[in-house]
Amino acid sequence: MLALALFFITENVLAYNEPNHCLITQRAIDLLNHRFGLDYITEAETNAILKGNSSEDAFGHKWLIRLWNQHFFNPLKPRQLWERNKSIDVRFERIADRCVARATASDFFFRVGEVVHHIQDATNPAHVVPVYHGGPLKDKFDEQLITNYLPETVALDTVTTYPAPFTLSILKPVAVRTLDNVKQPFVIQVAHHNAVSAKTIDWSYFWQENATAWFGAYGLLGAPTSDKPRKKIDNYWNTEIRHGDTSYSIDKRDYERFSSQQLEVAVRHTANFIRYAKTLHGRP
Repeated sequence: MLALALFFITENVLAYNEPNHCLITQRAIDLLNHRFGLDYITEAETNAILKGNSSEDAFGHKWLIRLWNQHFFNPLKPRQLWERNKSIDVRFERIADRCVARATASDFFFRVGEVVHHIQDATNPAHVVPVYHGGPLKDKFDEQLITNYLPETVALDTVTTYPAPFTLSILKPVAVRTLDNVKQPFVIQVAHHNAVSAKTIDWSYFWQENATAWFGAYGLLGAPTSDKPRKKIDNYWNTEIRHGDTSYSIDKRDYERFSSQQLEVAVRHTANFIRYAKTLHGRP
Protein backbone atom coordinates (compact mmCIF):
# COMPACT_ATOMS: atom_id res chain seq x y z
CA MET A 1 0.00 0.00 0.00
CA LEU A 2 2.88 2.35 0.83
CA ALA A 3 4.52 1.63 -2.52
CA LEU A 4 1.27 2.41 -4.32
CA ALA A 5 0.91 5.70 -2.45
CA LEU A 6 4.50 6.67 -3.27
CA PHE A 7 3.87 5.94 -6.92
CA PHE A 8 0.97 8.34 -7.16
CA ILE A 9 2.68 11.06 -5.13
CA THR A 10 6.02 11.06 -6.91
CA GLU A 11 4.67 10.24 -10.35
CA ASN A 12 3.30 13.77 -10.24
CA VAL A 13 6.64 15.54 -10.23
CA LEU A 14 8.65 14.41 -13.23
CA ALA A 15 10.05 17.16 -15.40
CA TYR A 16 11.35 16.38 -18.92
CA ASN A 17 10.62 12.75 -19.61
CA GLU A 18 13.61 10.41 -19.67
CA PRO A 19 14.14 10.42 -23.47
CA ASN A 20 14.21 14.24 -23.48
CA HIS A 21 16.69 14.39 -20.60
CA CYS A 22 18.91 11.97 -22.51
CA LEU A 23 18.62 13.93 -25.76
CA ILE A 24 19.55 17.20 -24.05
CA THR A 25 22.51 15.59 -22.29
CA GLN A 26 23.77 13.81 -25.39
CA ARG A 27 23.57 16.99 -27.46
CA ALA A 28 25.61 18.84 -24.80
CA ILE A 29 28.24 16.10 -24.82
CA ASP A 30 28.37 16.03 -28.63
CA LEU A 31 28.96 19.78 -28.71
CA LEU A 32 31.74 19.47 -26.13
CA ASN A 33 33.41 16.73 -28.14
CA HIS A 34 33.09 18.78 -31.30
CA ARG A 35 34.76 21.71 -29.57
CA PHE A 36 37.47 19.95 -27.55
CA GLY A 37 38.08 16.67 -29.37
CA LEU A 38 36.13 13.46 -29.97
CA ASP A 39 37.45 11.77 -26.84
CA TYR A 40 37.01 14.76 -24.53
CA ILE A 41 33.99 13.11 -22.92
CA THR A 42 34.64 9.40 -23.37
CA GLU A 43 32.00 6.80 -24.10
CA ALA A 44 32.27 5.45 -20.55
CA GLU A 45 31.91 8.96 -19.09
CA THR A 46 28.95 9.64 -21.37
CA ASN A 47 27.19 6.45 -20.27
CA ALA A 48 27.78 7.30 -16.61
CA ILE A 49 26.42 10.85 -17.04
CA LEU A 50 23.32 9.55 -18.83
CA LYS A 51 22.76 6.93 -16.16
CA GLY A 52 23.11 9.48 -13.35
CA ASN A 53 20.74 11.84 -15.13
CA SER A 54 18.06 9.17 -15.59
CA SER A 55 18.45 7.96 -12.00
CA GLU A 56 16.92 11.17 -10.66
CA ASP A 57 13.54 10.15 -12.07
CA ALA A 58 13.93 6.40 -11.69
CA PHE A 59 11.87 4.27 -9.35
CA GLY A 60 13.77 3.35 -6.18
CA HIS A 61 15.04 4.93 -2.99
CA LYS A 62 15.21 8.38 -4.62
CA TRP A 63 11.42 8.38 -4.85
CA LEU A 64 11.28 8.30 -1.07
CA ILE A 65 13.56 11.36 -0.95
CA ARG A 66 11.31 13.15 -3.41
CA LEU A 67 8.37 13.04 -1.03
CA TRP A 68 9.90 16.18 0.47
CA ASN A 69 12.39 17.28 -2.17
CA GLN A 70 10.41 17.36 -5.39
CA HIS A 71 11.96 18.68 -8.56
CA PHE A 72 10.50 22.19 -8.32
CA PHE A 73 12.72 25.24 -7.84
CA ASN A 74 11.87 28.94 -7.82
CA PRO A 75 14.74 30.85 -6.18
CA LEU A 76 12.61 33.98 -5.85
CA LYS A 77 9.93 32.38 -3.67
CA PRO A 78 10.29 33.11 0.06
CA ARG A 79 10.95 30.21 2.39
CA GLN A 80 8.05 31.31 4.57
CA LEU A 81 5.77 29.52 2.12
CA TRP A 82 5.36 26.12 3.77
CA GLU A 83 5.38 24.26 0.49
CA ARG A 84 8.98 25.37 -0.09
CA ASN A 85 10.01 22.05 1.48
CA LYS A 86 8.76 20.57 -1.79
CA SER A 87 11.64 22.26 -3.61
CA ILE A 88 14.81 20.50 -4.75
CA ASP A 89 17.08 23.21 -3.35
CA VAL A 90 18.13 21.53 -0.08
CA ARG A 91 18.85 18.19 -1.66
CA PHE A 92 20.52 19.76 -4.69
CA GLU A 93 23.07 21.39 -2.40
CA ARG A 94 23.91 17.94 -1.06
CA ILE A 95 24.22 16.19 -4.41
CA ALA A 96 26.24 19.02 -5.96
CA ASP A 97 28.58 19.14 -2.96
CA ARG A 98 29.02 15.36 -3.16
CA CYS A 99 29.68 15.59 -6.90
CA VAL A 100 32.41 18.20 -6.54
CA ALA A 101 33.97 16.41 -3.56
CA ARG A 102 34.21 13.14 -5.51
CA ALA A 103 36.05 14.52 -8.54
CA THR A 104 38.53 11.64 -8.52
CA ALA A 105 36.06 8.89 -7.55
CA SER A 106 35.01 6.13 -9.94
CA ASP A 107 31.36 7.26 -9.78
CA PHE A 108 32.14 10.94 -10.42
CA PHE A 109 30.45 11.19 -13.80
CA PHE A 110 27.34 9.47 -12.47
CA ARG A 111 27.19 12.31 -9.93
CA VAL A 112 27.66 14.83 -12.73
CA GLY A 113 24.59 13.32 -14.39
CA GLU A 114 22.57 13.85 -11.21
CA VAL A 115 23.49 17.53 -11.16
CA VAL A 116 22.75 18.26 -14.82
CA HIS A 117 19.33 16.60 -14.48
CA HIS A 118 18.29 19.51 -12.25
CA ILE A 119 19.95 22.10 -14.47
CA GLN A 120 17.68 20.83 -17.23
CA ASP A 121 14.62 20.82 -14.97
CA ALA A 122 15.27 24.49 -14.23
CA THR A 123 14.57 25.31 -17.90
CA ASN A 124 11.09 23.83 -17.65
CA PRO A 125 8.52 26.53 -16.73
CA ALA A 126 6.24 24.20 -14.79
CA HIS A 127 9.12 23.27 -12.52
CA VAL A 128 10.26 26.85 -11.91
CA VAL A 129 7.02 28.87 -11.74
CA PRO A 130 6.18 26.21 -10.31
CA VAL A 131 2.96 24.46 -11.33
CA TYR A 132 2.06 21.11 -9.78
CA HIS A 133 1.08 18.44 -12.30
CA GLY A 134 1.11 14.72 -12.90
CA GLY A 135 -0.96 11.59 -13.14
CA PRO A 136 -3.48 12.23 -15.95
CA LEU A 137 -2.52 15.93 -15.89
CA LYS A 138 0.73 15.67 -17.85
CA ASP A 139 2.68 18.81 -18.66
CA LYS A 140 3.06 19.01 -22.42
CA PHE A 141 6.34 20.91 -22.20
CA ASP A 142 7.77 17.87 -20.38
CA GLU A 143 6.75 15.45 -23.09
CA GLN A 144 7.10 17.49 -26.27
CA LEU A 145 9.06 16.03 -29.17
CA ILE A 146 12.25 18.07 -28.82
CA THR A 147 14.39 16.60 -31.61
CA ASN A 148 13.71 19.44 -34.05
CA TYR A 149 14.35 22.14 -31.45
CA LEU A 150 17.70 21.13 -30.00
CA PRO A 151 20.41 23.70 -30.82
CA GLU A 152 23.04 22.92 -33.44
CA THR A 153 25.55 24.99 -31.49
CA VAL A 154 25.76 26.87 -28.19
CA ALA A 155 28.09 29.47 -26.70
CA LEU A 156 30.27 27.32 -24.44
CA ASP A 157 31.74 28.96 -21.35
CA THR A 158 35.29 27.84 -20.63
CA VAL A 159 35.96 30.03 -17.59
CA THR A 160 32.93 29.90 -15.28
CA THR A 161 33.32 28.03 -12.01
CA TYR A 162 30.61 26.97 -9.59
CA PRO A 163 31.41 27.76 -5.95
CA ALA A 164 29.23 26.81 -3.00
CA PRO A 165 26.41 27.39 -2.29
CA PHE A 166 25.73 25.40 -5.44
CA THR A 167 22.03 26.13 -5.54
CA LEU A 168 22.89 29.78 -6.15
CA SER A 169 25.81 29.30 -8.54
CA ILE A 170 24.39 26.43 -10.62
CA LEU A 171 20.59 26.42 -10.45
CA LYS A 172 19.56 29.98 -9.75
CA PRO A 173 20.88 31.62 -12.97
CA VAL A 174 19.05 29.03 -15.07
CA ALA A 175 15.80 29.28 -13.12
CA VAL A 176 15.82 33.09 -13.20
CA ARG A 177 16.39 33.01 -16.95
CA THR A 178 13.37 30.73 -17.31
CA LEU A 179 11.21 33.04 -15.18
CA ASP A 180 12.31 35.99 -17.33
CA ASN A 181 11.54 34.09 -20.53
CA VAL A 182 8.03 33.26 -19.28
CA LYS A 183 7.38 37.01 -19.33
CA GLN A 184 8.28 37.40 -23.02
CA PRO A 185 5.35 38.86 -24.98
CA PHE A 186 3.82 37.51 -28.18
CA VAL A 187 0.61 38.15 -30.09
CA ILE A 188 -2.38 35.83 -30.42
CA GLN A 189 -5.72 36.18 -32.20
CA VAL A 190 -8.88 36.16 -30.09
CA ALA A 191 -12.24 35.41 -31.70
CA HIS A 192 -15.44 36.06 -29.76
CA HIS A 193 -18.62 35.47 -31.74
CA ASN A 194 -17.99 37.42 -34.97
CA ALA A 195 -15.30 39.75 -33.65
CA VAL A 196 -11.59 38.95 -34.05
CA SER A 197 -8.87 40.97 -32.36
CA ALA A 198 -5.15 40.74 -31.65
CA LYS A 199 -4.04 40.39 -28.03
CA THR A 200 -0.53 40.55 -26.59
CA ILE A 201 0.10 37.96 -23.90
CA ASP A 202 3.09 36.19 -22.39
CA TRP A 203 3.77 32.59 -21.35
CA SER A 204 2.26 33.12 -17.90
CA TYR A 205 -1.02 32.49 -19.71
CA PHE A 206 0.18 28.87 -19.69
CA TRP A 207 2.06 28.74 -16.35
CA GLN A 208 0.76 31.26 -13.84
CA GLU A 209 2.68 32.10 -10.68
CA ASN A 210 0.93 32.47 -7.33
CA ALA A 211 2.28 35.41 -5.33
CA THR A 212 1.10 34.06 -1.98
CA ALA A 213 1.72 30.31 -2.31
CA TRP A 214 4.46 28.00 -3.50
CA PHE A 215 2.53 26.39 -6.36
CA GLY A 216 0.87 28.36 -9.11
CA ALA A 217 -1.50 26.91 -11.70
CA TYR A 218 -1.92 26.49 -15.41
CA GLY A 219 -2.94 29.91 -16.62
CA LEU A 220 -5.81 31.47 -18.50
CA LEU A 221 -5.17 29.30 -21.56
CA GLY A 222 -5.35 26.13 -19.51
CA ALA A 223 -8.23 23.80 -20.33
CA PRO A 224 -10.54 22.59 -17.54
CA THR A 225 -10.43 18.82 -17.20
CA SER A 226 -13.66 16.96 -17.72
CA ASP A 227 -13.66 15.29 -14.29
CA LYS A 228 -12.49 18.34 -12.34
CA PRO A 229 -13.80 21.48 -14.10
CA ARG A 230 -11.91 23.85 -11.79
CA LYS A 231 -8.57 22.12 -12.33
CA LYS A 232 -6.68 23.00 -15.50
CA ILE A 233 -4.07 21.37 -17.67
CA ASP A 234 -1.85 23.23 -20.08
CA ASN A 235 -2.57 23.63 -23.78
CA TYR A 236 1.05 24.04 -24.84
CA TRP A 237 1.51 23.37 -28.59
CA ASN A 238 -2.23 23.74 -29.26
CA THR A 239 -2.68 26.33 -32.02
CA GLU A 240 -6.46 26.61 -31.47
CA ILE A 241 -7.79 26.83 -27.91
CA ARG A 242 -11.49 27.26 -27.18
CA HIS A 243 -13.08 28.39 -23.94
CA GLY A 244 -16.84 28.61 -24.29
CA ASP A 245 -17.71 31.15 -26.99
CA THR A 246 -14.14 32.42 -27.26
CA SER A 247 -11.31 30.86 -29.24
CA TYR A 248 -7.61 31.69 -29.17
CA SER A 249 -5.29 31.20 -32.14
CA ILE A 250 -1.57 30.84 -31.46
CA ASP A 251 1.06 30.74 -34.18
CA LYS A 252 3.05 27.49 -34.08
CA ARG A 253 6.19 29.56 -34.63
CA ASP A 254 5.76 31.12 -31.19
CA TYR A 255 5.83 27.67 -29.64
CA GLU A 256 8.85 26.76 -31.74
CA ARG A 257 10.66 29.90 -30.66
CA PHE A 258 9.96 29.35 -26.96
CA SER A 259 10.85 25.64 -26.98
CA SER A 260 14.03 26.28 -28.97
CA GLN A 261 15.00 29.05 -26.58
CA GLN A 262 14.52 26.90 -23.46
CA LEU A 263 16.29 23.92 -24.96
CA GLU A 264 19.24 26.11 -25.92
CA VAL A 265 19.49 27.19 -22.28
CA ALA A 266 19.25 23.55 -21.16
CA VAL A 267 21.94 22.30 -23.54
CA ARG A 268 24.27 25.23 -22.94
CA HIS A 269 24.18 25.07 -19.15
CA THR A 270 24.42 21.27 -19.22
CA ALA A 271 27.51 21.50 -21.44
CA ASN A 272 29.08 24.22 -19.32
CA PHE A 273 28.73 22.21 -16.12
CA ILE A 274 30.07 19.03 -17.73
CA ARG A 275 33.03 21.05 -19.02
CA TYR A 276 33.63 22.37 -15.51
CA ALA A 277 33.33 18.85 -14.10
CA LYS A 278 35.91 17.64 -16.60
CA THR A 279 38.38 20.25 -15.34
CA LEU A 280 37.79 19.04 -11.78
CA HIS A 281 38.52 15.53 -12.99
CA GLY A 282 41.91 16.70 -14.22
CA ARG A 283 41.43 17.58 -17.86
CA PRO A 284 41.18 21.24 -18.96
